[in-house]
Amino acid sequence: MPPFMPPVLTPEELRVHFPLDRSEIAPATFEIGFALAGTVSAGAYTAGVLDYVIEALDGWTAAKATGDPDAPPHNVAISTIGGASGGAINGAVLLRAGSFEFPHGAVAANPLFNAWAGPSCVTLDKLLAPGRAKSGAGPLALFNTSAIESQVATILKTGGKPKNRPYLTNPLRLIASIGNLAGIPYRLASRGDTSLGLDMTAHADYVRFALAVTDGCARPDASPRKDEYALSGQSPLNWDRLGDAALATSAFPIAFDARKVERTIEQLIYRAVLVPGAQGADDEVIPLVPASDRLPDDLVRSGKTSATAVDGGTMDNEPIGVVRQELAGLGARNPRQGSDAHRAVLLVDPFADRGTQPKAPQSIFDLVGQVLGLFMQQARYKPEDLALAHQPTVFSRYLIAPKANNAEGSPALSAGALYGFLGFLDQRLLVHDFELGRYDAYLFLTQDFRVPSDNVVVNGAAWTAAQRQTYTSGKGYAYAGQPENEKDFLPIIPLVASLRDAPPSTPKPPGIYAVPDAIPTAIEARLGFVFDALWTDLNVEGLLGGVASAAVRAAWTMWGRAAARDWAVAQLQGALPKPPGAPSA
Repeated sequence: MPPFMPPVLTPEELRVHFPLDRSEIAPATFEIGFALAGTVSAGAYTAGVLDYVIEALDGWTAAKATGDPDAPPHNVAISTIGGASGGAINGAVLLRAGSFEFPHGAVAANPLFNAWAGPSCVTLDKLLAPGRAKSGAGPLALFNTSAIESQVATILKTGGKPKNRPYLTNPLRLIASIGNLAGIPYRLASRGDTSLGLDMTAHADYVRFALAVTDGCARPDASPRKDEYALSGQSPLNWDRLGDAALATSAFPIAFDARKVERTIEQLIYRAVLVPGAQGADDEVIPLVPASDRLPDDLVRSGKTSATAVDGGTMDNEPIGVVRQELAGLGARNPRQGSDAHRAVLLVDPFADRGTQPKAPQSIFDLVGQVLGLFMQQARYKPEDLALAHQPTVFSRYLIAPKANNAEGSPALSAGALYGFLGFLDQRLLVHDFELGRYDAYLFLTQDFRVPSDNVVVNGAAWTAAQRQTYTSGKGYAYAGQPENEKDFLPIIPLVASLRDAPPSTPKPPGIYAVPDAIPTAIEARLGFVFDALWTDLNVEGLLGGVASAAVRAAWTMWGRAAARDWAVAQLQGALPKPPGAPSA
């Protein structure tokens, strides 16, 4: 039998799906791609941002449909969502809810709110329950992720009265990043000894989805891809795949269960890179072909394999590059100048303002924590991307993130501490961050997401003089400290009168200053379950023998479990804010 050779993308497939330069989406239309960063419990903040943006777009769309003279005539199209971890879960919620009507704000009927901060939200007491999730893969995790499975199942059941949203493209694409533990094998051949090659394995992986949007905005790259799952709000097909991807991309290493995801040969070969041409030669798009002799046997036999995956944030926590490439093409850039910009990447990152410098480790626990933080931070930040988002002359990248609390000098985000896990301590922390996301989205739409009045999108759409007056000097659009040269800037997503007249208020601090009384007992019970499970899995008695293993178990029972419990409670308490008037340390 001849050796298996993976299929290679044809020149036509490369031209269609990996263009050097992608066409603009439509005249007088500003295209948006969301890059939703990893969040852990701070996903409630990202959900709040998305909720307010969708509310603003729904209101503006309805106003234009009724001929409201207050509604500017240009268009916006959301074409792409790139997400990691909690960001990808929010992308999944948006895909599922995008075909239906739903209320906005902090109400249980809002799927974006309910997924993170509603009555059945994931909280620490649920994560500390004995047992483990039914569909987890690999070794035992520290937490019981059954509650996360339940929430994902709830997300997939979202339904209601159908609603057309013409500001979503047809299809609307979601790219969820995952950390593929097995990886995709490649062999790089070089000049020299041609019998050798440099073997490497790529672990940054992605699962792609395409939602059919009724009456959605047409897009130039609407052709179906063989590496993406097709979704429809009116069909059950492939939504379970979205649920699998949501669980996999949020599988925080060690803390949450790893997950199994199906990888097909098409999903592994739809990879290409841009190779710059030599002087005077054109750039070239080259397909990446996996090493055939290192592929799993079941993939060779059937074209499918089951891969173990962990949190997408371990590989690409801020998928700006993926989204930018979807908008611009492999070899082009999105126009950056204010007059020319017609598409932009919007990065939503609850942790972009985290600037605390860690102290030198004093214990093995400190060292383990900082090593974990090292990987997280390295995957989270790409300095060149953040630098572009902060440049006042760049109108193709924007950043939405919590702003610092001026009085305390600390982030206003409730869930920021303990690598983003603190929000799970209490539902009120999650509600606060959801409402903070809505408030920050309001500030972003009125103060930041604006372009000069000669911009190709807004200027070509014939705004009336009254509209220009409303959206430059009206409520919310003229604010203290506004730069002089931005006073005539016009909003990309304008707020209708009802939203201008009743903007979100700054959420009050949730007032959580102490660890709930039930948590220490729950921590101790969970520690006991994990210890017993590991004792069995590792066959400690067989490794140490009867006497030694009995001594270890006695030490754990009499001292170790309580010490570990007290340490965990101290970490939680130390991460909480101090009550007003409390002395500083």
